Amino acid sequence: MIPGPKTMNTPIEPADAARPLSRPVPVDAMSRFADIAPGRRRRTRSIGWKTGVVAALAATVAGAAWWAAPAQAPGPRVTATVARSELAITVTERGDLESSKTVDVRCEVEGEQIKIVQVLPEGTRVADGDVVLHFDTDKLSRSYAEQEVKWRSADAKARAAKEDLEVQRNKAASEVAKARLALLLADIDLDKYLNGDYQQERRTIQGDMLIAEEELKRARVRRDDSERLQRKGYVSASEVDADGLAVIKSQNTLDVAREKLRMLEDFTRKRQEAELKANAEEARRELDRTTRSQQSSIAKAQGDYEVAEVTASLEKAQLDKLHLQLDRCVVRAPQDGIVVYAKDRPWDRASRIEAGGVVHFQQVLFSLPDLGRMQVKVKVHESAIKKIAPDQHVEVRVDAYSDRVLDGVVDSVATLADSQGWFDQRGVKEYVTIVKIEELPDDAGLKPGMTAEIRVLIDRLTDVLVVPVEAVAEDAGEHSSFVVAPGGVERRPVVVGESNERFVEIREGLREGEQVALDARARLEALGERAKANGLAARSEPVRPAVGASHAGW
Repeated sequence: MIPGPKTMNTPIEPADAARPLSRPVPVDAMSRFADIAPGRRRRTRSIGWKTGVVAALAATVAGAAWWAAPAQAPGPRVTATVARSELAITVTERGDLESSKTVDVRCEVEGEQIKIVQVLPEGTRVADGDVVLHFDTDKLSRSYAEQEVKWRSADAKARAAKEDLEVQRNKAASEVAKARLALLLADIDLDKYLNGDYQQERRTIQGDMLIAEEELKRARVRRDDSERLQRKGYVSASEVDADGLAVIKSQNTLDVAREKLRMLEDFTRKRQEAELKANAEEARRELDRTTRSQQSSIAKAQGDYEVAEVTASLEKAQLDKLHLQLDRCVVRAPQDGIVVYAKDRPWDRASRIEAGGVVHFQQVLFSLPDLGRMQVKVKVHESAIKKIAPDQHVEVRVDAYSDRVLDGVVDSVATLADSQGWFDQRGVKEYVTIVKIEELPDDAGLKPGMTAEIRVLIDRLTDVLVVPVEAVAEDAGEHSSFVVAPGGVERRPVVVGESNERFVEIREGLREGEQVALDARARLEALGERAKANGLAARSEPVRPAVGASHAGW
């Protein structure tokens, strides 16, 4: 589509009919020509008085109409011939060179900001591992020293907690073993009394009772014998009394033994059994308390040790992190390349990658483009993006080496339009397109940031009518050309087809060999301005011929 001003279909009255057309020039030279104000008509003095008056009035009206239109259509000065030719449909855009394989190096030092103290000059060639940047390490060094003290203290506490845990485990084992022994002894004492001491004492008393009973029997027999012999006069009364005392003594011995047995059964055994059972139960409870208490102590010691160990680990991790941060204060090149510093905010001097500048975590510091793999990044207008597709062949010309043509291929076309930001009020929608340069010569000398022009061949039409793009103007979606013929300059509607940056295909409205003016836009603008000035609707009548006009071919 060829843009043009809005106007009505009105023929142009030639402003310089008496002026002949200048000598035709090549189409490519159109941009060197400037519009020349049309000359005024000479009035003829050799006519009659009436004719002169009429002519004067006509000239006055014509002059008023002429000066009311400040931007009249200029006379045809450069023309071109409608011809059949081959038309290459291309899309031409300009963009910037960049490496297709670029490694971005970011600031890996965590924190709010850090100052740069030393940098290599931009454009320096570096090898893998070469130092590119140095950051200020004073603050990090102090933090590292303080963190090392914290870690050593935490590590000592962790070791002490570990020893305390081992001591507590040994103590717990000892206390539990002691409690188990006490329980075992209590159980043994209970069993010993019930099945040993008690039985032994009971048997002893029972034995004493048997002896006492036997002695009592014998004492009674002796007493009875003594009493019988006393009656016969063989023994004295004192002997009878002695034998009677022996009976009493034996009876007393037996009674004492029986009382001992009763006391043993009714009191001593029950008391000893209850006491020993209570001791055993207490020993069992003491074992349970000791076990639980020692387990709690071990758990506490274990927890203290784990907390101390985790604390030491955290302090060590922080120390290692600070050590890593110190190492990252020396930024090295991850590959061979040329150093290109980031310029996110060029207006902010503090953000520049230079000595004294400050950067933040994850900010891009510099890039290392691979100069052996280059591509062109262009933005294609939405009106032409539908013609661009991956794998299309592209001719690339770099401004710095304009005499060389490089082969390229469309690598990718953005799906979404590139955002221009809130400050761009143009409303232009452009799509980022990447063109990779194939078989880059070793001596190409291309550098990132160079300006390049790409020309994408979309199609090639053969045997079509073409005219220069300057010969067609658009108004409200309709296209027009101005045909220069012996009879004058005529505005003619045309139907256009494909076009490139120089020529446009004419499908209807023109014939091969016709001459067209190469200032169609200016003429269409002049028509619109004249229609506004005169307040008349535009007409489609032909323009009267210019006197002595000549026509140039293209």
